[in-house]
Amino acid sequence: MSVLSCKILDPKKLKDLQIAANLILAGELVAFPTETVYGLAALSTNESAIKKIYSVKKRPHYNPLIVHTSSKEETRNLYASPLPQPFFDGGGYWPGPLTLIYYKKEDVSPIITGGSNKVAVRVPSNKIAQKLIKLVGAPIVAPSANLSGRPSSTTVEHVIKTLGSKIKAILDGGLCKYGIESTIVDLTKNPAIILRRGVLELGNLNFIDGNNPDGSPGRLDRHYAPSISNIAWISTITDIANLPPNSGILYHSSHLFEKLQKTKLKPNAIKLLNSPYFYAKYLFSAFYEFEKLDINFLWIEQLPSGNAWDSIRDRIRRSLTSK
Repeated sequence: MSVLSCKILDPKKLKDLQIAANLILAGELVAFPTETVYGLAALSTNESAIKKIYSVKKRPHYNPLIVHTSSKEETRNLYASPLPQPFFDGGGYWPGPLTLIYYKKEDVSPIITGGSNKVAVRVPSNKIAQKLIKLVGAPIVAPSANLSGRPSSTTVEHVIKTLGSKIKAILDGGLCKYGIESTIVDLTKNPAIILRRGVLELGNLNFIDGNNPDGSPGRLDRHYAPSISNIAWISTITDIANLPPNSGILYHSSHLFEKLQKTKLKPNAIKLLNSPYFYAKYLFSAFYEFEKLDINFLWIEQLPSGNAWDSIRDRIRRSLTSK
C-alpha cells in the first residue's frame, strides 16, 4: 500500500469518523489524535489486529499497549477489581492524560499486556478520540502512531512519514494539545509508582518514582529518537564555537541565541519557547524538522531545573546517542 492509499479523514464529518470506526471493527489500523500524541488504534478484542500493531510499528512484543476507553465506567470491564482509593476512576484525572496500571481481567488478551497479569488503561479527553471509541463501541488499544523508538507523532505529517504506507487511514486532528505522552502510574504497588513521567506532575498524590520500567508501555531505554547519527546535550554556550560541521542546535535561552548570532558558524538552529508547556508541545515537531536537514549532529541545550521539565528531560535523555 502506498502513502497515497492511506486515507486522510476529516473528524468534523460524522461520515469520516464512521469510516474510521468501521475500519477498526474490520481489523484494520487507524491513526487518530489524542490530547497527548497521535495513537494507532486497533480493536482491543481482535488479537490479529493487535499483532498487526506490533508488526507495523516494529515494536517488541514484551512492550505492552495502553487500552483506551470512552468513559471511566468502561474501564471496570478491564480491571480485575475496582481501583483502590483514592485512585478510583482515575483519581479525578480521567478523562485526561493519565494511564493507570492495575490487575487485569482474564479475558484481556495477554498480547495487549506483554504477557503480564496487569493492564494499562486510560480515558482520553480529546473529543475526536472520544467520538471514535464510542462509534467503535468497544475499547481500543493505541500506542503512539510512529515506528518504535522514533519520536511520537503530534501531527498528521509525522504519522504519514513513518506509517503512511502501512496503515489504512488517519483522522486529522491537527497539532496535539500537549505533545508528549501520558503519565503512567502502577497501582499494584503500595505506594503507587510513577513508571513514566508525562503531562501530569501528580505531585500532590502519594506516588513515588519507579526505576524499573518492566511492565510499562513506552519505557525502552532508547526511544523518541530522530534519525540523526549523533544526538547529545550541549552543556555550555562556549561549546558552540567548537561544533563540528553539519550540526543542528535545539535551544530555548536568549543568551544562547545571542551567542549563535556572534559565531562564524551558522548551524541549523530551532528555538523553542522557554516554557515547559510549549517546549513539550513542539519538541517532537522540532525533531522531525531536524530530520529534513543535512546534519550529522544534533546538540540540545540543557533544560532548566525543576519538576515541570522532568518529563521533557526524560524524552530527550532517551533520544540521545551519547548519554
